[in-house]
Amino acid sequence: MRELPIIDTSNSEPEQLSSPDDYQIVREKNLVAERLSRQQAIDALELLDHDSYLFIDKETNKPAVMYRRRGYSYGLTMMENGKAYLHQIKRTESAKY
Repeated sequence: MRELPIIDTSNSEPEQLSSPDDYQIVREKNLVAERLSRQQAIDALELLDHDSYLFIDKETNKPAVMYRRRGYSYGLTMMENGKAYLHQIKRTESAKY
């Protein structure tokens, strides 16, 4: 796999990318994934006001990503033997965010 350069774009104008080979990683982040229930992951996502949240699913003990969808619902992406599985979770009427 080809290593992509990391560049600082804080003082530059956005540039038009013409092909996938033009993409550059501009930020890297190391995260520590917490072991949470799915509801706790939704709560953390809302508390931080993020669009997605990486965590270890207590139910499966595997990495998962909870993400916000349109229409007051959430999506859950889980890894299983190298394949990603997607689930949709609807926000309940009693949830207050």
